[in-house]
Amino acid sequence: MTDPAAVAASLRELADTVAALPRDIEARLRERDGEVPIEIIREHGEMWAAWARYAAEHPPRAPINLYRSLAVVRELIVPEVAGAFAPYRERSGAPIVVRTIIRAEAVVTEDDRLAVDRLIEAGVDVRLAADVPSWIYADAGLVAGIPLEWGEDPPSGIMLIRDPALSTAIAALLEPMWAAAEPWRAPTHEWTDTLRLAALGLSDTAIAAAQGTSHRTVQRRIAEAMAHYRVRSRFELGAAWERAARPSAGDGVSGT
Repeated sequence: MTDPAAVAASLRELADTVAALPRDIEARLRERDGEVPIEIIREHGEMWAAWARYAAEHPPRAPINLYRSLAVVRELIVPEVAGAFAPYRERSGAPIVVRTIIRAEAVVTEDDRLAVDRLIEAGVDVRLAADVPSWIYADAGLVAGIPLEWGEDPPSGIMLIRDPALSTAIAALLEPMWAAAEPWRAPTHEWTDTLRLAALGLSDTAIAAAQGTSHRTVQRRIAEAMAHYRVRSRFELGAAWERAARPSAGDGVSGT
């Protein structure tokens, strides 16, 4: 499997290249070729309107979206969730599944989970990952989008890439991240999110910070989970929890 660090480095190199482009790049390309394969957008409203516009013109195929935070989801997608994904169905002839990877630490409260549930209700396939390097969008052969300021989420400016080869290359970098991400599961116990974050490699201290709670609370929730599964160690807890959630998995829960 592709090394996640190498994938992140490749995406960061691409973002650095974009950031170095002159502000008048569109004018230069138009003068040279007459057709602009990229579009730089800096107005907040225009950025998100661009997706609906482009999807209406070119029906999506297999889009994948990365979010470091739920800011865009909360502010722009959830309030109009039906309309946000309408272009992905109107001309495609069949529902297109939008795949979304969200940074695990961004989904810790009940409101966070409700926002993710709204995406799922709209047909979005959601997964969680411990490390999401930046907001990114890619649909191989059609369009890709990366922020002008790497790591910004929501981005203050984006580069919309319509070159088929470049969008395919960016999408290829995201596929290993999708394969390695954790499928979303709606929590059923107070300690479910704690175990989910621990399984992604976060320490008890990091989990407490992500959940806005104390180190003692994290340890209490883990103890409650151990009692629930009738195990005596964290290794046994990890195995029991993974068996209950995904029968084929066997990773342990870590944390100190």
